[in-house]
Amino acid sequence: MTASRSATGSAPARRPAPGTRPSTTRPVDAVTRVLPDGTGDLVGAIPAPTGVLAFVSGGEGLVGWGEHARLTITGPGAADRIAAWFADVVDGLRVRDEVAAAGSGPVAFVSLGFEDDDESVAVVPSVVLGRRGGVTFSTSIGTPPLAAPVPVRSPGQVRYSDGALSAAGYAGAVRAALARIAAGEVDKVVLARDLHARTERPVDERHLLARLAAGYPSCWTYAVGGLVGASPEMLVRRHGRTVTSRVLAGTAWPGGTGASSSAALMTSSKNLSEHGYAVASVARALGPVTETLAVPDVPHPWYWPT
Repeated sequence: MTASRSATGSAPARRPAPGTRPSTTRPVDAVTRVLPDGTGDLVGAIPAPTGVLAFVSGGEGLVGWGEHARLTITGPGAADRIAAWFADVVDGLRVRDEVAAAGSGPVAFVSLGFEDDDESVAVVPSVVLGRRGGVTFSTSIGTPPLAAPVPVRSPGQVRYSDGALSAAGYAGAVRAALARIAAGEVDKVVLARDLHARTERPVDERHLLARLAAGYPSCWTYAVGGLVGASPEMLVRRHGRTVTSRVLAGTAWPGGTGASSSAALMTSSKNLSEHGYAVASVARALGPVTETLAVPDVPHPWYWPT
């Protein structure tokens, strides 16, 4: 799976940057409460088909809807600008958090561009539904408008067509990349091929999320600003002063047993090299900002349940 943006669940508080103050200037109540046990699945509680916000795995995480505040930006330093904007949003809230868990209280769902000219989006929803450690909670900012839930609807028949490259064109790009690697021009090349999909009916983002969450329960299923997907990787997670990262590279197609697939991965020079590049890139990024850095000597296989 490839995407031009990555989704995260929250942004840290920083001092506000000039010109990024949200429109709300009076203090607004943000209240987080514990909900009764047995509240349904998170994705199934989202009331509308678009504007969906989600970051869930294994039935836990966060979903949101409505917009208390939104920021769309491009240019360098997007992460720092979003963090400053989020701090300014929180400054305008009276927070009462009865849960005090990771993800409770006001949060920002962020889709962060990879390149300086990519668009980055941050949304502070007016309603958040979360679950962590078996505890379900909600956060409401202000008085969100009440609306009857819209039933989830399938998009109907889907027709696919080539995007920027045809299948033959993509195969040609692979051959060209291999030739450049063999010539010593580059060490690693990441290629992707896009497809265009036309649906019979408008796409209900909840339908996509539910299918992804059910099919890949151990992955992180996300939705921010119209970007919907699922990934087994957790690039960065911070708890207090501890940062962890789970990076995956190299793939074995299903068909054999778990043991045979693991053996194929762990003895493949191609897959081991690919994983090594990924781990090294993360270690280089984390090294300057950590006191101690532990990197496993060898990779470990991870199974993507189907």
